[in-house]
Amino acid sequence: MGHFSFIDKSYKLLFLIYAPVALATLALKFFSGIEISYIFLAAIAFVIVSTMIALLVVVQFFRHFEDVKKDRELHIPYTLRHQFLIAFIAISATTFLIAGSYGYFVYRITDGKGFPQMIPGEKIVFLTGIKDPIGNKIEGFDTIMAGINHFIEETPDKTGLYHFSYIDHHDAYDEGFKLAVQQKIKEGAHYFICTSSDPCKALTADFPSLAGKNADGPADARLIITTASLSTIQTQKDLIYKFSVNNHDQGDLLAKTAYESGARKIAFIATDDEYGHDAVQNFESAWQEFSDIEGIQGVFIDKKLSADKVTERLAESFLIKNSYDSILIAGNGREINFLNSQESIRDMPLYVFSESSYTLIDGLENPSRMTTIRPRYRDSMPGLSGRMDTMVYMTLEKLIHSIELAKSSEDSFDSVWGDTSYPALVEFEKEGDADFKILLQIYKPTVDSDDLDLPDQDDR
Repeated sequence: MGHFSFIDKSYKLLFLIYAPVALATLALKFFSGIEISYIFLAAIAFVIVSTMIALLVVVQFFRHFEDVKKDRELHIPYTLRHQFLIAFIAISATTFLIAGSYGYFVYRITDGKGFPQMIPGEKIVFLTGIKDPIGNKIEGFDTIMAGINHFIEETPDKTGLYHFSYIDHHDAYDEGFKLAVQQKIKEGAHYFICTSSDPCKALTADFPSLAGKNADGPADARLIITTASLSTIQTQKDLIYKFSVNNHDQGDLLAKTAYESGARKIAFIATDDEYGHDAVQNFESAWQEFSDIEGIQGVFIDKKLSADKVTERLAESFLIKNSYDSILIAGNGREINFLNSQESIRDMPLYVFSESSYTLIDGLENPSRMTTIRPRYRDSMPGLSGRMDTMVYMTLEKLIHSIELAKSSEDSFDSVWGDTSYPALVEFEKEGDADFKILLQIYKPTVDSDDLDLPDQDDR
């Protein structure tokens, strides 16, 4: 019975350690949201199966405790025989070895900080606006998150190797935002994706010093700007990249389309920030080629104002007192109540910059009076609207593709990023060392359309 006593004691000790570890591992995965790779998930599967068998063994053990002493001479369940217990201990030990080896591997490459990433430098930080400085939810955040979440859901084999985190820039640039970026770089983040024109442009001035950029080599981090259309954002090779539509190109196309559609006297509504002024300036410059009217008039709105205050401000403006035939929009969505409620302009054509279009498409009572811009897509993507979510999706796709290709080849990240054949969904051209020209097309939504359908080839 000495042999049995050894197995009995070994198994009980093993189970007392093994079961809590298994349960704690499962709780960690499903309740904390920490990313764990498929290798570790396979180890967890062994844990689950082994724990279920262990529970069965315990139940059977206590049901047949007296019979166990007589071993195989009696007709006891196989799961209580010595040979099964020996095999089960071997399986358990193997599972421990797999999980333990993987845990040690992760510990070493993450400097003991858990499971945030598989390889150093693969943290991706999103710099996006969630709430503005006065606490209001920023229009467009849900659309941006839809693109991020869709990419994570559609490509688990890739995104399982990355850790994503967020910094809320509140649609403004201040010392707190700068310090938050600096802290992420210290924690090992190498890639930052920034949305919204004004804070992204302001960050480009400080990012070289934050990222440790010098003349002798590449920086410690890279900044990728998307969904931000400000034309004055400057890129920098091997440091600051841009993958977004441009206000200059949008202004040209909107002005040409407006004139050809019969517009002659245009007013504007724009945010009183660098993005709004830049959009109006680019449209006005292009408009001069078609119209002999000197300049265009309009209203710049403080983006900190609530929707009610914006409606009140616009109602007091000259827009409803003069004979304009069209309105240019480069706002933040809070002008929508005014556009829906004022009788004199309810059916007036609207020409809208892409960064301002997502709220208007969903909120206008008559969206068919709106003309806006979007990239030229070669194909549609189920689950995405074709607006900002698609640009965010493609930016992530291009970034991760560039990271992986640079690691598997002798090419630098900079040279891989400059490839204009990927992602294939959108048409774009190289423009400068670290920028692209996204090819654009006009889009007119309809009352019943949710997604942006592909236009006919002739419309491109």
